[in-house]
Amino acid sequence: MLSTRLPSVVYACFTAFVAPIAIALCHVPLHAPDEPPTTAPSTMGARPKALLALEAYREAQIRRGYFEWTLRDMQKDRVSHSTSRFANGDQIYTWRGDDAGIVGHNRGTGELIVGEFRQLLRRNGEHWYGTHESLEFRLEPSGTRKLPFGDIRTIDLEMSAGKDLHAALWEPLIKSAPVRYEERNEKGLHHVTRFQKVRNRDVQQHWWLDPERGFAPVRMQIYSEGRVLREQRATYRQYDGVWFPQTVLEFNGAAKDGRKPTKTITINTARFGGDLPEKLEPSDIGVEAGSVVYITEPFQSKWWDGAKLVTHEQFREGYKSGKIKLGPTVLRTHQEIDARNAAEPAGHLQPPDIVDIILKGFFHDWEQYVIRFKETNRLDEAQRASAQAVEKDCKDRARRYVLDKRSEFENLHGQETRTTMDAEGKTSIVISKDIRDRRRSLEQPLHEIFDTQLKPRLDGLLTTPQEKAKPTE
Repeated sequence: MLSTRLPSVVYACFTAFVAPIAIALCHVPLHAPDEPPTTAPSTMGARPKALLALEAYREAQIRRGYFEWTLRDMQKDRVSHSTSRFANGDQIYTWRGDDAGIVGHNRGTGELIVGEFRQLLRRNGEHWYGTHESLEFRLEPSGTRKLPFGDIRTIDLEMSAGKDLHAALWEPLIKSAPVRYEERNEKGLHHVTRFQKVRNRDVQQHWWLDPERGFAPVRMQIYSEGRVLREQRATYRQYDGVWFPQTVLEFNGAAKDGRKPTKTITINTARFGGDLPEKLEPSDIGVEAGSVVYITEPFQSKWWDGAKLVTHEQFREGYKSGKIKLGPTVLRTHQEIDARNAAEPAGHLQPPDIVDIILKGFFHDWEQYVIRFKETNRLDEAQRASAQAVEKDCKDRARRYVLDKRSEFENLHGQETRTTMDAEGKTSIVISKDIRDRRRSLEQPLHEIFDTQLKPRLDGLLTTPQEKAKPTE
């Protein structure tokens, strides 16, 4: 089940390597000045022909593609394997984890999360979020967040900028500052320089472009006050007849002999055109008939009927009439839930675990709330299955939290069960106010799961008539 905190987790992982150029400008290296690129200009002012040629080449040749690529950050000792797909203006980014396929850690149990691919789709200004084999997805109708590295098609222009092709070429380091360009021929390459004032410093961004390889930027530098702040070097090969990077190396400072790169991107597989689709759809990240999509602004829930978002009333009518068939993942999950409910596990004779002791009361109240909710609001079969899935997800969240705080709960529980004996030999349990306050503080996140997850997500399943008829609590 997809966690509603997925976007923040996903982006914390995705953007861990991205650093604004302006930060680099505040920390000029103290090594000796690098050789400044000061040759006589041949043209100045207008947009350089070489950058225009690069933009035209990539817009024409790289409209539809599929990449498998690896980023290695030597400074942070991190590896990230990813897949990028694009079709004209649509893009999908899939994060596949590190060399072992690990995408993160379960915060509750500490267990490694392996193979749970995190996916993002950007199309028509929308951002869709999901994980591999999810039942639930999130949709930002007007997503303003950038995909990691913006557009993979610009990694050789500026690896850490996170911009699309047009912005990477023409958007200055600081948008409000004026720029001017200079272009010259240099040993068979087109050397383009962009001049700009950044925080009262003269900053130059240089590209060396190879006209024999689609005006590929084989080298890029950011230069200020006599020093190279950052440099990139790229190698190229042809994929399906299209020139594109094979490796991109990023250096802090100039790429001198013996200096090791701080980051590398390697394109492991690339395909262009051919039978690749003209556009990308939510189904390409696993959204299938029966998936629930939570729209963030304004918050509401919709159902995917296999082709589009519909209201629950529309989905129910289509499902009952046989026009809508549940997708394989949705159908399998509902069958698993039904099987679990039909086969209640036998009780165990072992002493109850502290986790079960803490959760028993909460889970009982939550189960009763869900039962009342289903009956009071007269949920249909599909809504009841979704309500059970929401309940299970909230219970899983609560269990992870208590597991994470197990030692603290055990310590408090031990203090709560201590007894005292009076002068007549009678025993009693004494719980101090401090212990009660500490327990309330520890249990507060469990109350928040109920208030901010279980209740609103159940409410999101209701149809408009059901919402209007819902009794006041």
